[in-house]
Amino acid sequence: MKKRRLLSALLITFTCIQLFSISSYATETAAEGSSITESSAESSASNESSTASEEAATKDANAEAEDIENFINPKEPTTKTVQDATESILEINVLFIDDNEVRHMVTCGVGFLLETSEGDQYVISTKDIVSPSKKTRESVYQQLGISNEDDAWDKIKLQIEVAYEGDVATSASVAYSSKEMNLAVLKLDDKVYNRTPLTLLVDDKEKSDKRAFAEADDVYALGFPSMSKILDDAIDYYSTKDVVTLSGKITNITEKNSSEVILQTVAMQSSMYGGPLVNDHGLLIGMNTLDKEGNYFISISSNSIMKVLKAVGLDTVNVMTATEYDEYLNPPENEKKDDKGNGDVENKETIVQVIPKKIFILIFALIGVILVVLITLIVVIIRNSKPKKKSKRQLQKEKEEAIMSGKRFEDQSEVEEEEKPVVSGEIKSKSRELQKEPEIQPDTSNVREFHPSDNLAASSETTVLSAGMNPSPNSYAIGTLICKRTGENIVIDKPVYRIGKNENYNDYCIRNNTAVSRMHAEIHGTMQGAVIIDVGSTNGTFVSGNRIPQGQQIPLHPGNVISFGDEEFEFRN
Repeated sequence: MKKRRLLSALLITFTCIQLFSISSYATETAAEGSSITESSAESSASNESSTASEEAATKDANAEAEDIENFINPKEPTTKTVQDATESILEINVLFIDDNEVRHMVTCGVGFLLETSEGDQYVISTKDIVSPSKKTRESVYQQLGISNEDDAWDKIKLQIEVAYEGDVATSASVAYSSKEMNLAVLKLDDKVYNRTPLTLLVDDKEKSDKRAFAEADDVYALGFPSMSKILDDAIDYYSTKDVVTLSGKITNITEKNSSEVILQTVAMQSSMYGGPLVNDHGLLIGMNTLDKEGNYFISISSNSIMKVLKAVGLDTVNVMTATEYDEYLNPPENEKKDDKGNGDVENKETIVQVIPKKIFILIFALIGVILVVLITLIVVIIRNSKPKKKSKRQLQKEKEEAIMSGKRFEDQSEVEEEEKPVVSGEIKSKSRELQKEPEIQPDTSNVREFHPSDNLAASSETTVLSAGMNPSPNSYAIGTLICKRTGENIVIDKPVYRIGKNENYNDYCIRNNTAVSRMHAEIHGTMQGAVIIDVGSTNGTFVSGNRIPQGQQIPLHPGNVISFGDEEFEFRN
């Protein structure tokens, strides 16, 4: 025991020393790495309060962690060319289906696919397409000859379908919409696997003044050649091979209805309404509308679209900031080298700064693993060092074996004191006095040897194991039990009289009765009279119809009916 405790103490001490050494090294490494690029910031930060310093440190740590992630796994857009972006186009049809299951076109247009990091897919389009105005709906219902009795028109539900391969389509519902921006976000009922979600390109105002797009940038509007007409029963379906691309340039970036919009020179067609506006690499920079300002069509910018997506919790869609896009176009390995053939100094500073931080994170992860292993080892050692307590059943078995072999069970009184509550202090003290008396040796001179020819109740259900013995003069009777079923009179002639199903351990055996346990109960003689104890039977011991607690001494009185399973006995003095 002492050796194990000493080993545990040594392990804990060793762990503390190791953790202190690793932490000191990690702190020094982090300080050296950060001093390369932050030496000028340290002098100015010394004048700030401690609270502000902690907030700045937290923010810097988060930024550094993001830089590490971007350094290890640089972001890439889902598209590389304008042609790739055509794989995002989807056809949207809003239909009225009559009682004969005939489909009638109400509105139609195009949309483009976005996908979150969790794999959820959404389609972006204009609100005018997916939620046609009341005037448009009523015009359709009137032309179809639908009665408006009891405001029936207002009760009609239109169906939105998104076609992605010919007439193969999935249903969709409006998840979010903005009337002011004329923007709608559709949630697809089924996932689309033959389309490529677009990547939004947005400004990076937090880290730099870089813009996602600027005046004179080349832009491309995507859509279909033409769309089905209202009330057409024969709907035209298109595939990505039919996508039309028109090019133009950005003329201005301004605001409309508190949202950023792009003015561009693309000669927009109605079949491009709700489609995407992309740059040279197919990244989304806007959504097409048919609104104009002067001679230029208006597109809702990707910055405005991203604000809506963030507001509704869809900020995990594929997105790149202007800084990330610039790094994607100009990766470090493509930067110009100095005269000596080495990489530029700024890039080397970035690498030197990132590597110590990465080592710092790995060290702390290693510390965590070591701690878990050592704690687990110590717990196992401590548990194994504890001596296993013997169960009540094991102690009882040892007691029985000692009695059967004629030896005295030295710990009997201690076991009974710890595990068997005594009814009263007086009974407890008297029972101790009784146990100190010399053991009674039965007279075996008149014991008759058992022979198979004897007509003993070998096949009977109950047997007094002391049958055939003449009690000695020193034997004393605690009382008698009268079996109610057979009328048998059983003399309780021992200080501890055991009753159960196993004939090897009991003074009175009740055979062939599954309700009786191997060792069921004991009757003790005390100075106060007879008491009964249930020694852990399965079905319990009952005195006058009441089940007695296991391990407790319950006094017996003349007339008490004792039940062992379904066997009943009356106790008499």
